[in-house]
Amino acid sequence: MKLHRIYAIVLAAVAAITTGCERDLEFKSDENVPENIALSVVADPDTTFEVMAARTYLFSRLNGNYNPNEVFEKASSLRFGHVYFSVNGGSQTEMVYDETTHRFRSDYHPKTGDRIDVTASAPDLPTVSGSTTVPSKPKIEILEVKTTKLPNDPFSSYFYQYSNKAEIRLRITDPAESGNYYRLIVQSYDKTTLFDGKNPSFYNNVYYSTDEIFKDTDIYAERGEWAQYFSDVFSDHKFNGKTHEFTVITKIAANKLEDARLTIDLQSITREMYFYLKSLMVYAVTPQDEYTEAIQIYSNVNEGWGIVGAANTDHHIIDF
Repeated sequence: MKLHRIYAIVLAAVAAITTGCERDLEFKSDENVPENIALSVVADPDTTFEVMAARTYLFSRLNGNYNPNEVFEKASSLRFGHVYFSVNGGSQTEMVYDETTHRFRSDYHPKTGDRIDVTASAPDLPTVSGSTTVPSKPKIEILEVKTTKLPNDPFSSYFYQYSNKAEIRLRITDPAESGNYYRLIVQSYDKTTLFDGKNPSFYNNVYYSTDEIFKDTDIYAERGEWAQYFSDVFSDHKFNGKTHEFTVITKIAANKLEDARLTIDLQSITREMYFYLKSLMVYAVTPQDEYTEAIQIYSNVNEGWGIVGAANTDHHIIDF
């Protein structure tokens, strides 16, 4: 029988699978499996360094319906624990827990090439640790953008129509060294709908491409609106040390094209982050029942669970 854990801490990719859902728990599992600590770390030069840390435990400890957000905020968050980090072998610095975001924060801005070591502990739980090195900033160029008007859909379940489709021609320049890993994020939204001046109330981050760099046969089913066999996380094994041009297609999430904004983010990610995100995708398309072999979500946390990774982003904005 599979052991089902709630990590209560994994990246937003996992939260998207479970957030807002309630499910009845009808199975039992081994209560002797010890609790542990899970970490979620993405060191990014564009923001100050922070860590999400939480207590893990079995689903069978929850009774009846549950809300994952409440579980994390009220029970799982490691608010009484201690989280430390060090940079390039230097002295450890203790991070400060933020009651609003449920994250451990610092005033340190990661830099390219920094090696970051993280340690977390809490009473009655094993000490866990992980490390990562911030990758170099990638390079992506926007060569051409074509838009096509889409017909109105009277049966659309969205408050906003997808008014236009965009075909974006892009070019990646890959460094000479092999083993570079990437994640491409394409997002559109209506600039008139920013509810706090920064975040849109509705956006679309789904896109498609026929280019071979996105093909992954392990993702054998659709993930929500994402196509079968498609992954937005890829390596440079098909274009190592070269430039590579390709086209992506996305629907623009705005009623009027002149109100739309399109962002293109190419992230250079660590090898560990690559395997972690890939395993989440495979997990998302795999049936969660007693007849299916369990999917092991990749982790590089010593004595615990989760991911300690890093990303560096080349960010572009297109206004129409």
